[in-house]
Amino acid sequence: MEKIRTTSLVLGVLLTLTACRSSALVITAAPLPTLTPTAPTPTPGPIHVSVDGAVQHPGDFALPPGSLADDAVRAADGPAADADLEQLNLAQALRDGGRVHVPHFGEVLPTPTPYGLSVDGRVDINLAGAALLETLPKIGPVTAQRIIEYRETQGPFVTIEQIQEVKGIGPATFEGIRGLIVASETP
Repeated sequence: MEKIRTTSLVLGVLLTLTACRSSALVITAAPLPTLTPTAPTPTPGPIHVSVDGAVQHPGDFALPPGSLADDAVRAADGPAADADLEQLNLAQALRDGGRVHVPHFGEVLPTPTPYGLSVDGRVDINLAGAALLETLPKIGPVTAQRIIEYRETQGPFVTIEQIQEVKGIGPATFEGIRGLIVASETP
């Protein structure tokens, strides 16, 4: 009887081991996710604007991104006593390389027309469409489109000389259009 129990026990263990082997759980590890290091999002640097006209201390100022014309006037220690702030949009958002001119009382600011011509008849390179730009000497459809693309990607022209940064406008072309163009301040 002892032998039968031992044999039964051994047989039971073998059967259990065999059963476990055939239905053994196979565990496979999923590949670990690949971690892509991410660089921290750069914090935008200050914007630089020039402030002139009827302010206490005209000059160039570094202001935080998102600053308004009002912030620029404050950076120049505020308006002068004869500043005509009614002509200035203090809520205008500023851009890097921009300019804020605070007019004096009695100063008349040129008003650009919505069609890209200034009041004195010059072509406003910040507002003119392709057809108007093409009226300029040596400016064809391709160059006119480049001017528009430049101001859409780089922002409005600050000076008329800056138009020479547009591909196809070199010193000779610029000299031919210098007296015919203006770069208005745009919001």
